[in-house]
Amino acid sequence: MRYLGTTFVFAFLVACQSSAQVTETPAPVEQHTETTAATMMAVTPEPKITAHQAVVIEPPQERAAIEREPLILLDHPEKRGSRDFVFVAVGDVSQPATQWVEQVEGLGPKAFDPTRHLLTGELNFMNLENPVTEESPTAKKQYSFTCPPHRLDWYLGAGFNMFSLANNHIADAAQPGIDATIANLDEAAVRAQKPLWHAGAGQTPEDGIAPKIVEVPGKDLKMAFFSVGFSGSPNVGKFYDETLPDRIREAKKTVDLVMVAVHAGKEYIHVPDPQLQARYRSWVDAGADLVVGHHPHVIQPVEAYKGSLILYSLGNYVFASRTVRHRKVGAKLYGMIARVAIVDGKVRAAQLVPTWVNNSDDWTLEDGQTLPHAAFAPKVLTGAFADAWFQDMETWTRAANTTPIERQGDTGVIRLPKSQPDVAWR
Repeated sequence: MRYLGTTFVFAFLVACQSSAQVTETPAPVEQHTETTAATMMAVTPEPKITAHQAVVIEPPQERAAIEREPLILLDHPEKRGSRDFVFVAVGDVSQPATQWVEQVEGLGPKAFDPTRHLLTGELNFMNLENPVTEESPTAKKQYSFTCPPHRLDWYLGAGFNMFSLANNHIADAAQPGIDATIANLDEAAVRAQKPLWHAGAGQTPEDGIAPKIVEVPGKDLKMAFFSVGFSGSPNVGKFYDETLPDRIREAKKTVDLVMVAVHAGKEYIHVPDPQLQARYRSWVDAGADLVVGHHPHVIQPVEAYKGSLILYSLGNYVFASRTVRHRKVGAKLYGMIARVAIVDGKVRAAQLVPTWVNNSDDWTLEDGQTLPHAAFAPKVLTGAFADAWFQDMETWTRAANTTPIERQGDTGVIRLPKSQPDVAWR
């Protein structure tokens, strides 16, 4: 379904000034077939998707326009006030040291180029799906891996400054791997001369579950950042920790926003488990403003719940795997980038950018159009490929009874208006 959600905003801007113009532009690692380095390095430039371009607004109308259309802020940092900012979230990032080395190193930071223009937040978040250490994995399980430290510079260079560590691979090199990851993140921040935050793992169980307090760069706002998941290590935050709601309530007393990153759910399943839905909503009931999910390796629906935003699963982002396990259950290896507009300290809207993260299969539509496999660098979906993404997401949204996504061009939008109730499929 399509909506005309920005029409009233544009009409408002035209009425307020004579020449405002808006131009809208439009898993675990498994080795299979060999791919040459030349093939993997051929990253096709992606069309750039922005929320709004060159919106010229003069005070005092500017604030009113932002209130009515918060997505203006996504690509216009100069319009963000002291209590406005943008939070961008991607899903799982994993580049194991011993898998597809030639291809990953050949791409290097270029793996982020197709989506770099979307990372416009004061806070740009990822789930770091492996320990960052020179040591080899020690975990005795089928899939166990580590990532070399120099790749952190690629991540910071792309703009990432928030790292969730609570996941099922962070302890693949045991406690020394966790310690090395934290030390390497801190050293990377010094090299980049910019702050970063990580949460979800440490030297004690309390380190794992306790939030990090994020002072939003350049803003008069603080965010409590929780990271929870599942792991064999006692020093990693657990999503089933029954103290978490109380911790959220306590944190909310001293910060403006609370964000919970959660690594949980069934792999390659597009509809979230009802018990997990209830748990994530309980965190909102306790005071969470954002719940950001990952781990299933596929996308799941989005929900506006009691004025807060729940992203059940963002899927993979930059993930050096050529798994085919999704084929067994008919899952689609889509991804999603969420760009969230916070206005006056409140979550007001999110732009959802559909991506293609299948590194094994080309995608051919019924009309013959073909999209090559992602080659370890996410591809932004447009046109008929975006149509398919939205059609599938609508099916999964209905099944989960969550919030319908408004479509704008080739991106989706979720709004959290101040005065309207949450809406879900009934």
